[in-house]
Amino acid sequence: MGRLRVGSLWKVPLIGLGIVALALGVSLALTDAAPATLPLRAWRWVVDRSRWTQAPRPGAARPGAARPAIDERPFSDITFDDSGYATAIRFSRPITDPASLARIRDSVVGRDRQGIAYLEKKLRSLPPDDRSTATTIHLVIGSLLMYDGRCDEAGAAFARAQAADPDLSPRVRANMDALRGVAALRRGELENCVACCNESSCIFPLAASAMHRKTAGSREAIEHFTRYLRQRPEDLGVRWLLNVAYMTLGEYPDRVPTDVILPLGRFAATGDSPLRMVNVASRVGLNARGESMAGGCLVDDFDGDGLLDVFMPTTDPERGALFLRNRGNGSFEDVSDAAGLTEQVLSLNAVHADYDNDGRLDILMLRGAWEFPRRMTLLRNRGGRFEDVTLAAGLDGPIASQAAGWADYDNDGSVDLYVAGEFDPGHPDRRNRGRLYHNRGDGTFVDVAETAGVANDRFGKGVAWGDYDDDGRPDLFVANLGQPPRLYHNEGMGRSPTSPPRWA
Repeated sequence: MGRLRVGSLWKVPLIGLGIVALALGVSLALTDAAPATLPLRAWRWVVDRSRWTQAPRPGAARPGAARPAIDERPFSDITFDDSGYATAIRFSRPITDPASLARIRDSVVGRDRQGIAYLEKKLRSLPPDDRSTATTIHLVIGSLLMYDGRCDEAGAAFARAQAADPDLSPRVRANMDALRGVAALRRGELENCVACCNESSCIFPLAASAMHRKTAGSREAIEHFTRYLRQRPEDLGVRWLLNVAYMTLGEYPDRVPTDVILPLGRFAATGDSPLRMVNVASRVGLNARGESMAGGCLVDDFDGDGLLDVFMPTTDPERGALFLRNRGNGSFEDVSDAAGLTEQVLSLNAVHADYDNDGRLDILMLRGAWEFPRRMTLLRNRGGRFEDVTLAAGLDGPIASQAAGWADYDNDGSVDLYVAGEFDPGHPDRRNRGRLYHNRGDGTFVDVAETAGVANDRFGKGVAWGDYDDDGRPDLFVANLGQPPRLYHNEGMGRSPTSPPRWA
């Protein structure tokens, strides 16, 4: 087995990632030992971290207590998860069978609605004078409605939050106007860019064919953003959203008030360019399913006919991965079901290689990123159909990951695998340590990361292999969120795959 050693690297500033690591890293702690108490603890977590109201915990002194400080910074400077994703995670159900993709799917489906139902019940039980907590709960319910795509209802929930506490300062109330504007703008996006997607949708600057036909969402957004900017004219982020709202209606720049207009700069250039690329995804069949959720993309010849096909995992818990076969005439056909991918849900990324040396490209699907450890899927390519061989290969151990890479690190002719885990030192979970899987050559793998010294114990988000020093041995680079990256130098073989390695 090769020994890999950390090399010296520059310390690169990671602007803004600290906030993301705080907001999302906390969610990784909820590999829950007491799921029955999860809803109450989720509500407490939301209340504790609300920068809008700093409401007291349940049971804390309420009437007559000193009012906590309220974050009055501009909307664009406040960390509030209006997508509802971080809150929805906390209402995920326990996975009763870690090896079962059906049970993994069941743990996620409906978690937003479960959260809304719980918070609405909590709201009904509040004392009438606990306006601060009511404001917080309305905000969180609104964010969960955004997560569910019910933007009209989300806007109404944000309006209730705005009205729940008459003692809110004008600046805080203005921030909620901006939030209502975001909900309205997202409604317009769903009704137009998603439901009525065309070749120009969501490509900046917006062409005439990308203008919204259903205009109510953008109209409402303009009202909210304009009202907000009367109070907070210094907020450049909301000024930008206001300009975008006008663009979606075809009213930029003529109808934009001069005191808030932002110039397009270099994007204003018009005319044909030999470098301009046209979005032809719909024409060639790449949008066979319509809208889809986040996921990676692999482009390679998966069926051995000499043509490039497309494989796309998805974080959708109710739809499997997408496999588009290249017809050879400039178009693609969806053969996902025939390829055996119906059950392959909830994967944010995938990497491919011929791990069994049969001449066909196999695929590893990664799960659990930003959330909880979940099992991966190793798909063995059977020539047009994929077989899930994860358990037989020894790769079924749950891990939260979206980054992995294949390489033959020991030069034995079989590609090995490194999987970067999202290990949070503040809430350590050994399942999220990085893994180096040695390919035994018989279709099975063994994790040798600890012996090789590459467990990483950081929040791994990127993996790359390469022989940076031309010594004939692949070296390993791991990018970490909010922490320095690591470059592991491959120093050669030990006496056996499981023995302590020798230094090269």
